[in-house]
Amino acid sequence: MNLDLASIFSATYSALGFACIIVLILGEFTSKRLVPFSQVIRRVLATRTVRLSIWLAWWWYGYHFLIADIPH
Repeated sequence: MNLDLASIFSATYSALGFACIIVLILGEFTSKRLVPFSQVIRRVLATRTVRLSIWLAWWWYGYHFLIADIPH
């Protein structure tokens, strides 16, 4: 089995995505233990500074990882 860096990153990203979906579902259906995701997002995005910071972080991520030419 050949594990290169790309497959490790893909597996990690998939596992984190799956964990986020599980937490999202648990938060919506079991309000005793977890806060619903919609309330977390509403609270996080309450200030303009945080919204701007998130926008800039996504711009940086997109520019450096999705658009930039990576030599192979």
